[in-house]
Amino acid sequence: YNMAGISLGATMHNVTNSLDEAVDTDATEISLGYSLNDNAGLSLSMVNDNNGTDTDTKYMWVTLNVGL
Repeated sequence: YNMAGISLGATMHNVTNSLDEAVDTDATEISLGYSLNDNAGLSLSMVNDNNGTDTDTKYMWVTLNVGL
């Protein structure tokens, strides 16, 4: 979703290992971004990864995009 330079997104991934069907991975990604101007933007992303175990792994990162 985009509105006035702010973007919000969500993506869900489901990966199945064809060699070992007992291993399934589900990951959910949520991102929030802001367009600083026509050539630069800043975004924050978070992923919750259920890597086939009972424990979820969480990742979070900030990205700065600068164009020329």
